[in-house]
Amino acid sequence: MADYLENGVRAMEKSLRDVVLPALDASDPLAREQLNLAIDYLGFLRARLDYATHRLRFELELYRDMAAAVLDFVGGALPAEALGAARAEALPLIADAWASSADLRTAVGRLSEEIDALVACAEEQGDEALRVGLGRIVHDATRHWIDLDRAWYAPIAVDPDDPGLKPLESFFPYRAPAGARAAA
Repeated sequence: MADYLENGVRAMEKSLRDVVLPALDASDPLAREQLNLAIDYLGFLRARLDYATHRLRFELELYRDMAAAVLDFVGGALPAEALGAARAEALPLIADAWASSADLRTAVGRLSEEIDALVACAEEQGDEALRVGLGRIVHDATRHWIDLDRAWYAPIAVDPDDPGLKPLESFFPYRAPAGARAAA
């Protein structure tokens, strides 16, 4: 079965490149440059379609783990019930293969907001040890997110051949091989 979304994006790229770009006024290099950037970005999005849900799941797992670390760290020092509830609500989504992208994004947003609220609470209380400890937890988790983002945007990055870049697939160990999708 054809992937209509991928084919549709490919058709938009072709239309813009073959019909719209040649019709642009040659004396407007900015318009030509911007259209070429848009065409390139559509190609980038098309190449990332298969990974979009995996990226959301990676982010949710990252926040799940960050929430667990925050909950362990704060113990009873801060009111963390809302973060515990947000984490409990997020856990079934990770295991749910049919969870929607919107539900995954909502869960990530809620975990993020609750972690931010606890960081703000530690700052308001003036508890330097809590503030620094929470900052370390967030910093450590953010490093993994930055590594994913660098791999995600490598095709359109300034230095896509950076030897420090991990392959995008390495962030999604649970991703089924391409052949397995056809059999499903």
